[in-house]
Amino acid sequence: MGMGKEVKLLFENWRRCLKEWVDDTDVAAVLDDEAKEEPEEKLSEEEESIVRHNLRALDTMGGPPAIDRLGFGHLDEEALMDLVGGIPTLRRSKIVKAIGAGTKKTVYKLDNDHIFSVFQSGYGGDEYNDLGWYAGIQDRQFKGQSSIDEPAIHDYGTTKVPKKFERGGTNYEGNFLKYVEMSGVVPLTAEGPPSMRSVDPGRLDWDLHQIAKFVEASLYHGMLIKDPISLDKKVELVQHWWRNRKGLPFAGEEDLLDLEVKLTPDLTMNLIKTLVRLAVRLKTTHVLQDVHPGNLGMSIENPDEFVVIDI
Repeated sequence: MGMGKEVKLLFENWRRCLKEWVDDTDVAAVLDDEAKEEPEEKLSEEEESIVRHNLRALDTMGGPPAIDRLGFGHLDEEALMDLVGGIPTLRRSKIVKAIGAGTKKTVYKLDNDHIFSVFQSGYGGDEYNDLGWYAGIQDRQFKGQSSIDEPAIHDYGTTKVPKKFERGGTNYEGNFLKYVEMSGVVPLTAEGPPSMRSVDPGRLDWDLHQIAKFVEASLYHGMLIKDPISLDKKVELVQHWWRNRKGLPFAGEEDLLDLEVKLTPDLTMNLIKTLVRLAVRLKTTHVLQDVHPGNLGMSIENPDEFVVIDI
């Protein structure tokens, strides 16, 4: 009898661990069928109205609907309401308009003037640990170590497709949304920060690309990602190379030596500082290959300082 109880306890422990760690498999579904369903948290009338508005507002970009781009076009409206309603931000704040979209993410402005990004986990592969990056920013802010080139992070997390909508249909890899709510930044693709309003949008995109390309080459050829010198010293070194492009350690790359940008020298230096900090914190230069107006903004408190809102 004693051995029987131990085996039963072992099985129950195994069953509980399996439920915690195994997702989207037949085993997990069977275990879920055996378990009692947790009661669902119901939305208030006000919350339901806000969520319904936001479900519609997610598709304000034109082109393929955001729900389809994010991989949830197979869900009916009830399931989508549950999915969107699982994001606290979208239960309390309304989406005012879309600001920009990429293959994995869409960025919106909320009625509280915050910026909200939503993106599917697993869609196209997660090259970077996005939520980990936002968590790091928030952690630094809690410790009083805020950086001028980072937004204020209010909330971030994930929301899963409710299991009642998964059964009997196709299981999709990574079928949950990631989200982040931030503030303290005016996106370059919104109304536009004051310092950017005189810059032609097409030219701005080109200048951002060229400067990012230079920073990437500087960090790579200068082997600065792993260099033990301080972050500020790395920034100063790349800024120095930009000002003195004749004696670069990668002078053979002529296309990097004769760059002409329309951004003012101060804005150029601020952008270099922001991009160096971003790449060093992420420990990769690959992130600099996708710098554009849709993932950058300007600080509200310091209108000449660039802020990264997306990676």
